[in-house]
Amino acid sequence: MSASLPIRIMVEDAWDQVNLELPAQTSVAEAKRRALAMTHTEGDPSGYIVKYRGALVLDEQRTLAEAGVVSNAPLIVMARRRRPCADPVARPARRGRVLTIIAVGVLSLDGVLLLVAGLWSHRPILLALGAVLLVLTVGVYLLWRRQVKMLEEIAQARAEMRAEVQALQGMLREREMSKYRVPST
Repeated sequence: MSASLPIRIMVEDAWDQVNLELPAQTSVAEAKRRALAMTHTEGDPSGYIVKYRGALVLDEQRTLAEAGVVSNAPLIVMARRRRPCADPVARPARRGRVLTIIAVGVLSLDGVLLLVAGLWSHRPILLALGAVLLVLTVGVYLLWRRQVKMLEEIAQARAEMRAEVQALQGMLREREMSKYRVPST
């Protein structure tokens, strides 16, 4: 076994990979600290965890060799607490609203202009095309309202599911804590 161990550490907050060559007796915590420093990631190193082969390294004071890290092994350094992201259901709804307003505006303007052109030039085909575009405008609006309603139902179902999961977690915690209660005499 060689004295130095080449490893790759992916720091998620910096979205950067660091290649290090460290002695096999280096602690996992020291490797994490060096990777955070090399990627200029600010914050306390204790606010980050290390994963190796998808599993959390529980004891970061162990050496790389004790943790079973092999040559060119990939490690991941990530924030201990994940940051919440924006609600993925709400974002498309906002974007969809703008696109729907634009589509309804363009279709209705085209429909009205074709109707006016058909009346002015006495061409029934333009009148028919204008009427079709106005009907399509109503169809686009109704389909958009249906989509918004479905997204609201999904958001409500997610909230209910989240509440149910939290209730189950509370029951499990209570059950686990009841094992350690001292019976009163």
